[in-house]
Parts: sequence; structure tokens; C-alpha cells
Amino acid sequence: MAKRGLTLFLDSRLEQLSLLAVAVRAVCHETPLADDTIDRVELALVEAVTNVIKHGYAGAPDQPITVRVELFDDRLVLTIEDQGTPIPPELLEAVAASGPPAPTLDPSTWPESGMGLGLIAAAADALAYAPSAGTNRLGLEWRYPPDGAA
Repeated sequence: MAKRGLTLFLDSRLEQLSLLAVAVRAVCHETPLADDTIDRVELALVEAVTNVIKHGYAGAPDQPITVRVELFDDRLVLTIEDQGTPIPPELLEAVAASGPPAPTLDPSTWPESGMGLGLIAAAADALAYAPSAGTNRLGLEWRYPPDGAA
């Protein structure tokens, strides 16, 4: 059971992302996570919710998205829930098989799409995805550094 946590409700509008990022970043500062790890939390969260809006809901506004932030003794857990189109299993399998995308410094070589799930997987310590009964649930986890090591 979580020591502390909060649940945020938003609709499927990209304009919601900055407020969501600020709120979750503030919660992260209540943990022993290092600043670079908090940056990874924000990156994964914004990318995941962007994917829900653009792909799960095909850009349709006013669709529900729930983000749960839970603080445990040893980790931070984000759970993102929506009722949009599920992530295709072959995409999940491809990310699991190939790992995160290889970084490149030249943005002109970056694909227009298809890297988001890999970036999310690379940013988190653990990722779990479960579509069930019309609800998609993406869980992301970051473990705290051992005994004050940053």
C-alpha cells in the first residue's frame, strides 16, 4: 500500500500536459529521486499521456485520462488510465525485443513517430501495460536510490 499519493483527472487535450508535468514534478520533489531521474519521470509521463491523446483517443478532446501518483518507501509509481484504443501488442513486443531506441544527436534523423513507447520504457525502471474491460492501464516505476545515494 502506498505511503502517500494523489490522483489527477484530466481530459484529452495537449494543453493539459504542462499543468500535469508541473504537478507530478512537485510530487517527485517529495522523494529522494535525483533531479535527472525526476526529468525522466516527467519525460515518460508527458510522452505517455501524449500517446493516449494522439493515438488512444485519435486527438478527440474531452476524453478521460487518470494519472495516479503513489509514493512508497522504496519507489515512485505512476499509473495512467484511459478508455482509448489499446496499444497494439506487436508494438509492445517490438519494444520488448529491441529495447529502447538508440540515441542520435541529429534530430533530422528522428522518425516522426514510433519512438514514444521506447522512450517511455527507457526512462522508467519498470513498465507494465494491461488493457482490460475497456480500460488501458500503463504502470511506470522508479526505484529510490539506496540509503541516500543520489
